[in-house]
Amino acid sequence: MTDNPFGASSGGGWISWKSDSKIFNVDGEAVELKKIAADPRSMKVGVGKIAPGVPPHFIWPEVPGGRRDSPEKEYKKAFALDCHVAQKDGAPSDGARLWRSNGWANFAALEKVWGDVHAQAKANDGKWVVLKMTGIESVKTKNGKTVNIPQLAIDGWVDAPEGASAGADLF
Repeated sequence: MTDNPFGASSGGGWISWKSDSKIFNVDGEAVELKKIAADPRSMKVGVGKIAPGVPPHFIWPEVPGGRRDSPEKEYKKAFALDCHVAQKDGAPSDGARLWRSNGWANFAALEKVWGDVHAQAKANDGKWVVLKMTGIESVKTKNGKTVNIPQLAIDGWVDAPEGASAGADLF
């Protein structure tokens, strides 16, 4: 990972949703994250494999918007999104974070709001979308497991955080 262009940031610079505990994880710390600013032009969709004891492995399409098939059964649909979090919204510190996952609940959360983000992005060119946590939807899977999906809604659009340019590859 490169130096953090937003300044102070503790930890490894990442975000994830933990379905079992119904909470976001920022740099390994469980937090009640209320808002996330995200650069919609940084969104990548590909495939990823996450397994205990080995580093995560993601494969992205060579062309933005392109398709990437799974090379093995263990790979699942994945995404990566450049984000910025703030202490005032529940993060342990202000700064850039990468939200990258192949977890179904993480993907479903963004998939539900992304149509609205895409529809509004042209009118907000160069800006970052602010996603607000509005609740949790519990869904039963085919195998009977309950998956908890964070419900996100657009809370507005903001200029790119200091030091970031829209569409920049921060990570």
